[in-house]
Amino acid sequence: MAAVRLAAATSIGASAGCWDSGYSQGLCCSGVFGPFGNAGCWSPPVFIFERCCPGSSTAFRDAVVIAPNSSQGHSPLWPDLLASAMPEVRERLREIALDYLYFFFEDPQAVRRVHLCSPRLQALPRSRIKMGHVRRACETYTLGDGLCALEVQGPRHRAVLVRSACNPPLWMCPLAAPLALLLLPKAASTSLSNWVGLLDGFQGRWSAFRAAAGEADKGVARLLKKRFANSSRAIVDALVERARGARATVISPPERRRTVVFSDLRERTGALDVVPPASDCPACCERPAPWRTKVVVGRHPLSRLVSYFGMAWLGNRQRGNFSSWSRLPDWLLHVTGVSPSAEVAQVFGPEDEYHTKPLADWLAETRVAPAEVTRLRFEHLESDLRELGRVLCKTHSFCSRLPPLPRRRLEGGPVSDAAGRGLGGSTDQPSQRAHAGRASRKDAQPSLWHLWSMAGIRSAIMAKYAVDMRIMGYDLEGADL
Repeated sequence: MAAVRLAAATSIGASAGCWDSGYSQGLCCSGVFGPFGNAGCWSPPVFIFERCCPGSSTAFRDAVVIAPNSSQGHSPLWPDLLASAMPEVRERLREIALDYLYFFFEDPQAVRRVHLCSPRLQALPRSRIKMGHVRRACETYTLGDGLCALEVQGPRHRAVLVRSACNPPLWMCPLAAPLALLLLPKAASTSLSNWVGLLDGFQGRWSAFRAAAGEADKGVARLLKKRFANSSRAIVDALVERARGARATVISPPERRRTVVFSDLRERTGALDVVPPASDCPACCERPAPWRTKVVVGRHPLSRLVSYFGMAWLGNRQRGNFSSWSRLPDWLLHVTGVSPSAEVAQVFGPEDEYHTKPLADWLAETRVAPAEVTRLRFEHLESDLRELGRVLCKTHSFCSRLPPLPRRRLEGGPVSDAAGRGLGGSTDQPSQRAHAGRASRKDAQPSLWHLWSMAGIRSAIMAKYAVDMRIMGYDLEGADL
């Protein structure tokens, strides 16, 4: 099915001689680089954005794929979408992936998109199609911030996605299954990102990177050069340098920690990570369509906060006096807003806000009502996944067996194969191991049960996360801890 392009650029740039010496329209004109394309491409007065990238003042060239007609109302059936539309969506995403040639986070609001739209949009003249029509009639896919990270050498026996590009408020939307997942940090988000990779068939590409990494960066470079042999040298060289991430020689030392989330924790594991091409990352969507079951993945708020404290605050000298387990209760009271601390506020940044934000706030930001979602609870993933399989079969006629859930951790360390509660019960341990030797042995982590038994802590958690508790169906007496 042919894609319809919005604000399509013409071929004037090619006829004007702009694209030679390794430069290309995708490398230079993409909206990823801002309203005037990639500044590194231009050499006035001959090579300028206005001359080489005509037809769009914002450099956007979104693709639109029209969904098949359905005999049962306006929403197409998933089997029809899977057979006729999703291959086209996948191909358009591969094209857009070449916009992401660097190793820094891109703004998800300033990237090209693929819109999968209902047939009624096709009835409108192309000149009358506005973004308002697209938002109402389409499901919009992106590659998020474009920066997923893949562990190719480390304690695990296979390649592992340790960072996805689909962070809230974006949803992760597999192209091979009718569901959309809102992944909260510190709530099995890494495991479920790899699970989506299994659904969408990325394991083969990821395994190829692991095999190539036997020769370190040289092997990865050889793999990319072979895979993108039909692309320009400039694109291949950029992808090779991107794959090295924080090891890239063109990155100044002060900038290197912008390339990977919590890179200091990754470095302590001794693992080798690569930044694969954006086309090897699971797809994101901005507003899941009715043909998808919306799934939220949550964790008991207390457990989630304690896990994050152990990962980002424990033993961290930059956190001042709040880097030991003994200060955890005071930290919890600050995070919940019950008893703000000026000392914590001085070192509490946007990353901390992101990791402690309530699920209810994320849903409100994405304009999704709690009644619309199916829950996956960190502490009961195995049973909740079985229930999700029944929902997908009944609602979308998607009755294929869901793949097993990989056990993954961003920080590394041994991985438990225990099901259900075993997964939840062991996940806080890597943070403690990662900080071993930095925290005093006398500074023992308090148990979740002990913290929940403290009336002040329990009421503080309920003050900020009561809606989360109701959405996820957690027991108010702490039975899920």
